[in-house]
Amino acid sequence: MSSEVKEVGAFVPQTKRMVPRFAGIAEASIDLRDSSVSLERPLVRPREAMARLPNLFSKSSTQLGEQSCTGEGEDNTKLLGLPNIGNTCFMNSALQCLLGLPAFCRDILRQQDTWSSSPSSKLLCCFAELHQARLSGGTVNAKKKEKMKILQTVKRCLSVVNEDYEDDGEQDAHECVLLLLFQLKEEGMALKGSPEPYTCPVKQLEFKLKTFRTCTSCGVIVYGQEDYNHLSLNLSQDLTHSLDLYFKPSALECACRVCSGSMASVTRHFLTLPRVLMLHIKRFTAGNWEPEKVDDPISIPAELTLPAVCGATAPVQHGARASSMGKNNMDNTPANSPKGTLDRPGHYISDVLDSRGSGWLCLDDAHVLRTDEATVLRATAQTAYILFYVCSGAGEGDQAPHY
Repeated sequence: MSSEVKEVGAFVPQTKRMVPRFAGIAEASIDLRDSSVSLERPLVRPREAMARLPNLFSKSSTQLGEQSCTGEGEDNTKLLGLPNIGNTCFMNSALQCLLGLPAFCRDILRQQDTWSSSPSSKLLCCFAELHQARLSGGTVNAKKKEKMKILQTVKRCLSVVNEDYEDDGEQDAHECVLLLLFQLKEEGMALKGSPEPYTCPVKQLEFKLKTFRTCTSCGVIVYGQEDYNHLSLNLSQDLTHSLDLYFKPSALECACRVCSGSMASVTRHFLTLPRVLMLHIKRFTAGNWEPEKVDDPISIPAELTLPAVCGATAPVQHGARASSMGKNNMDNTPANSPKGTLDRPGHYISDVLDSRGSGWLCLDDAHVLRTDEATVLRATAQTAYILFYVCSGAGEGDQAPHY
């Protein structure tokens, strides 16, 4: 009996109960091998979809002077928006989804003393500065200039990994999210020798799947483990059904080491669960030289139950489920870009659950509107692109559950 380990959640440049959060992203050049993992409630809709983010960072004391985005008698919700610096709705929606995960931001802020001393922590610094710029008071124009400067630095960080980010071309939000996570992991690796222990915030999105590969000729089973930071699901009428399809046994052409058979049946189960589960909906098909977006509707549950796909190795408590907290969607309207229209139609926005308990926020670049869960779930049925579910059994500062 052998065990094989495959790095699935890594980015290759070129690229219980869970509460969902949704986030949005676009297409890109990242090799995820179809399975990385993370869940919180941001939802993504590509440039033909819209992205929505679940929870905003809750108030707490940090060295960055974190504060509520609401002043005395004044709602500063509009400060939460991010300006478009040239066809960057894909990047804005990706950032909003991650910034909408309170525990993710908290991991960055509370370790500022550790990462701020490293010159390689450029993206970590950008996340901290963006978080502050979105929540602190000030005029809209002053904040716009501050955010634009930070966003330009973020784009430069991503262009180091993918040269496509050097120009003003439209990119995929999904790839952008993966690039952001990859860069944060890289910066975390550089902090391994720090005097103070460092916990990478990306860890909250990571999990393991156990694989069972059974030879159809002799019945020999090969066990393996795969690392993920999200799952890419086929589009169906229901998200739960799409998830079930992912874990159904599938045929695989491979050579058996025992009998030289050529076919095997592969089954997967969760070995560990992430604190935040990210689900990517495959809304693009190969067209004539250009990917074509599929607008078929999908039913998105506010809470997601996982026991059926957890297996005996990752038991889920009775009644455990995941709640949706954010989404990234694709809107079929042209983007408002200072550099003109896009090469192809489509626009990313994010729907985010406000952690202050004031409902949902629709974040469309610099424009921010208040909405509600029923409207979000109904409006994004045909555009939902990336969903984030947060484990309801984990406390605010808890790490992902392991069994």
